[in-house]
Amino acid sequence: MICISWNYRGVGRPRAVRAIRDLIRRENPNLLFLIETKKRDRFMKRLKWKLGFHNGVFVSADGTRGGLALYLKRDVDLSSYSRFHIDVCIEENRVPIWQFTGFYGAPVEAESRQGWDMLRLLAGRHNLPWLCSGDFNEIMWRH
Repeated sequence: MICISWNYRGVGRPRAVRAIRDLIRRENPNLLFLIETKKRDRFMKRLKWKLGFHNGVFVSADGTRGGLALYLKRDVDLSSYSRFHIDVCIEENRVPIWQFTGFYGAPVEAESRQGWDMLRLLAGRHNLPWLCSGDFNEIMWRH
C-alpha cells in the first residue's frame, strides 16, 4: 500500500492542485493525508473526486488556519477526529486490518503536550498495526 502524507499549506491554488494531481498519477497512492489545507469540507469533497479517491474524511480549516483531509481508495472505519488528527481503521472485506492516524501537532508549544497525550491514547485503542504520520511541529532544539 502506498501512503502519502503532505503538509500542503493551502491546496486551493490551481498550481498546487495540478502538482498534487501529477503526484497522484505518478505514485498511485491508496491513502493521501493532507495537512494545512486551509479549506472547508465542500472544496475538499470536490477535490477527493477530482483526484480519484472514493472515501474521505475532512476537518475544515478554522478560517485560514489548519484543515485536514484523508483520502482513501478502500473502506475505512472512522474512529475519531479533531482539528489536530484523523484516526481510522483501514478495512478489507469489512474487517479492520490496520490503523492510520494522520496528525497535525499544535504549532504552539504550550498546546503540544495535549497532542502527545492524545496520540498515547490512540496508540492503545486498537490491537492492530499502526501508522501515525503527519506534521508533529515538534521542536528538538531551541537554537
